[in-house]
Amino acid sequence: MSEFRVQHADKLIRRAKVEAKVGNVSLAWKFLESAHIFSQPYAGLHMYVHWEMCLLAYEERNYREVFG
Repeated sequence: MSEFRVQHADKLIRRAKVEAKVGNVSLAWKFLESAHIFSQPYAGLHMYVHWEMCLLAYEERNYREVFG
């Protein structure tokens, strides 16, 4: 797995968490969507991004997204 991809995806996820914490949920989703696309060639990294998306959806009580 490319170290660059791992670091970049991690950076996007960290930014998403910061934005969600300050209430910019739509921007948080944009960062996670970018991480999602970027991580697709690597199953483990991709699943980690899905996990983070699931956590954000759960925090928002967006159960449709959680179970989707």
